[in-house]
Amino acid sequence: MQKFLDRLVEKMLNEQAGKLEDIALILPSKRAGTFLLESLSKQSKTSTFTPQIFSLSDFVESQSDLVVVESTELLIELYEVHQQLEGEAADSFELFMSWGSTLLQDFNEIDRYLIDGNELFTFLTEAKALEQWNLNGEALTDFQQKYLKFWRKLSDYYREFKIKLAEQGKAYSGMQFRALAEQFLEKPNFQLHADCVYVAGFNAFSEAEKSILGSLEKFVKVEYLWDSDSYYMNDNTQEAGIFLRKEKAKRNDFSWVTSDLLEGTKEIKVYGVSANVGQAKTVASILADFNEVNGFNDTALVLADEGLLMPVLESLPENVGELNVTMGAAINQSYLYDFFESFLQLLLAAEKEADEKGNFSSIYHAPLQKFLQHPLQKALPKNYQVAQAELLERIKKENLLWVPKDAILKLNEKLDFSLFIQALSPQAILEALLKMVHYFMQAFHQNNEKLELEYLAHFEVQFQRLLSLQTERHSLKSVKDLYLLYRQMIADAEVSFVGEPLKGLQIMGVLESRLLDFKNVILCSLNEGLLPAGKKQNSFIPFDIKHKYNLPSYKEKDAIYAYHFYRLLQRSENIHLIYNTKLDQLYGGERSRFLEQLIYELARKNPKVSLQEFRVESPLIREEEQTHTVLKTQASLQHIKKHWQSGLSASALNTYLNCSLDYYYRYVLGLKGEEALEEEIEASTFGSVMHDTLEELYQKHIDQVLSANCLTAIKDRCEAVLEEQYFKHMQIKPHFGAHRLAFEAAKLYLHNVIAIDEKEVQKGSKLVIRALEKEFKREYELGLEDLEIINLKGKIDRIDELNGQTRIIDYKSGKVAPSDLKTSNIETLLIGNKPKMAQLLFYLSGLNLSDQGAKAGIISMKSSSNGFMPLVLEEKETTFLNMLQKVALEILNVEVPFSHNEKSNYCDFC
Repeated sequence: MQKFLDRLVEKMLNEQAGKLEDIALILPSKRAGTFLLESLSKQSKTSTFTPQIFSLSDFVESQSDLVVVESTELLIELYEVHQQLEGEAADSFELFMSWGSTLLQDFNEIDRYLIDGNELFTFLTEAKALEQWNLNGEALTDFQQKYLKFWRKLSDYYREFKIKLAEQGKAYSGMQFRALAEQFLEKPNFQLHADCVYVAGFNAFSEAEKSILGSLEKFVKVEYLWDSDSYYMNDNTQEAGIFLRKEKAKRNDFSWVTSDLLEGTKEIKVYGVSANVGQAKTVASILADFNEVNGFNDTALVLADEGLLMPVLESLPENVGELNVTMGAAINQSYLYDFFESFLQLLLAAEKEADEKGNFSSIYHAPLQKFLQHPLQKALPKNYQVAQAELLERIKKENLLWVPKDAILKLNEKLDFSLFIQALSPQAILEALLKMVHYFMQAFHQNNEKLELEYLAHFEVQFQRLLSLQTERHSLKSVKDLYLLYRQMIADAEVSFVGEPLKGLQIMGVLESRLLDFKNVILCSLNEGLLPAGKKQNSFIPFDIKHKYNLPSYKEKDAIYAYHFYRLLQRSENIHLIYNTKLDQLYGGERSRFLEQLIYELARKNPKVSLQEFRVESPLIREEEQTHTVLKTQASLQHIKKHWQSGLSASALNTYLNCSLDYYYRYVLGLKGEEALEEEIEASTFGSVMHDTLEELYQKHIDQVLSANCLTAIKDRCEAVLEEQYFKHMQIKPHFGAHRLAFEAAKLYLHNVIAIDEKEVQKGSKLVIRALEKEFKREYELGLEDLEIINLKGKIDRIDELNGQTRIIDYKSGKVAPSDLKTSNIETLLIGNKPKMAQLLFYLSGLNLSDQGAKAGIISMKSSSNGFMPLVLEEKETTFLNMLQKVALEILNVEVPFSHNEKSNYCDFC
């Protein structure tokens, strides 16, 4: 197998021996030039000058008076044109960003293909006008008129934008190509010292590229050398050869067409693997079994999905020594990007709370907590971390949904620079970001963290570029503008790796593989949506209009990648093709049609091709559900006795009846549930708000006979007291969203409770409140050998007298039915099926009122039509004592372990 570049060097040495310095080479990529020089050094037997080597874009740049500027600056230039043309009707920068990048791409494509922009946009406007034409003769709506106005203005944008750039000597890539093509169309005047130019390894040219190369042919001898294979050249149905077949048809000579795919010996293995991590591990397994004599010097690992780079690098086996990564690691995949992203999102949250002057008093907790909990915070000073932890604890403890600005700014006192800024101007933010970068650089330099330093250096460049643009133009008016432009700029930023370009394993993207040949190829992510990219179209120009003007659509782009795919395999012998089987919203888990075609067709046409398919799957681990139990020890029994003797509550008793294992975690181990902020009010907090509100409303009327006037006064205060208690518990005023709904529900429930009392008063009943939120503790004789005396403790919502009879009332915010408070089978209490009955029995015994004619019952705020629902049970004291003794004997029985109740719905820990 002779590699294409070796053949090219051989041709140069045979035809241009001794005068290589008079040759120029135009190649698809700079990387191909490095490999060409290596081949030249091996084949040349004498010392010689090297030829001039250009990529096509470098060659055009060397001949043009215009300088291509990066996309961020182009966007700002285009926005200024937009403001100039639209005046006061101009979109905000935020809205402009939603369409500005797309328009830039269309301008670039129009110029690369030498299309008359004015004609195309006029045609496009007429097509859009037809879309909006009302057949019934009705006038266009305001929206339709604005819509058509936008399309009519595109031609103006195109013209004015190019004029603006040209005046400054700037250009986007397509504009630079077009300008050079038009400049040299009549009189080629290339600044090139060469007698012969080889244009090698190309597949498809844009019209501007064809024009420039055509002009070059008038200036100097130009020879085209093609890297193609008869497999797709001689078959008109093969999309990989679409462009090369057109080139061959219009030329007398066409060099070169090989038959490597149809005649070469190839061993192809296809792997279906789930997820990116699975692909990375499969690559590692393939490389670990590698036993080539020359190591990995003739091996390429090609990643169709660049997001696979870091998983692959982290999975490489030990036998991989030298390697070279030609593709960069995307900055937006680093945890440093997450840090700056969360910082800007924090400022976005502050901007939402700010007034017209940019002043704000608080920030929503979620973005603040995300920023404060980022791992990079660990690189900040210890005293800052202490203050940061205290603030996070305060947020949880006080349920601060909106954190005061002063509390945040206090963190700056622990730093040498202001991490949290007061001014929300883009310039101040960028200056703060640069200070952060410099601080972290010093910290990482001390720890010799080279990769992080490289990332930070790139962030510094991006922030400095943004600051320079803002200082010069003041285009960014808000944090949102800055955030959008930052994300646009960072999206394309990469950290380049430094390695030996000609030794070891070569890791590259698909485009970096152009013109390069390897004996061993591993190609990953062969899925539809990645290779080829499919019908993604980020353009304002519809498919049919692109077709009319010969602009490339997804079909042409797919054909280009089909060529790259087959060309990569032409001279390879050992080929490993990997695709992702995992279902994905973007790529669907469907393997590439290039792969389907290869599997179906190549082995049939070339008997020297061996093709095997593998499905790589992790073995399923069968896990049988285990019933978790905890055996009792003397220590746990002593803890239980101590708990019962110091004070057993109704909730603890019901916890045990509901699930003994949950009781063990809560009351023996003393575990507590994780504290979390309540975005929306939880049921327990809702109940606390209701209870505290009722206590506040009725507190002034204790020991008074309630009258209609009293209840009217209570009802009048209801909303104000409820709002006060809501804010006390939630640290938020319930004026909007889910909080408003909860507040209105609570107000309804309160009116329901008051209405129950009103009915009694209207009937002429004598109603007196005796206690609210009454706490009790009673020494109780259990009468067991191991537990003679215990204590019962608790808090009762309300004790009143109705017509002289004492009532113990428990409020419930949930739904309760009278059937929940009666039973004919006492065993239902012991298995936790009647927790509300157990609670009322507990209260009666705790107050020593079981046999004194007192009633215990529940008022359900939700089911107020039932009124006061009494406990219905004979011999309450005896029943409670028997129940408590049976529970105590069971809980103290060392043979009965703590175990989870499968029917329990309220376990926090099991």
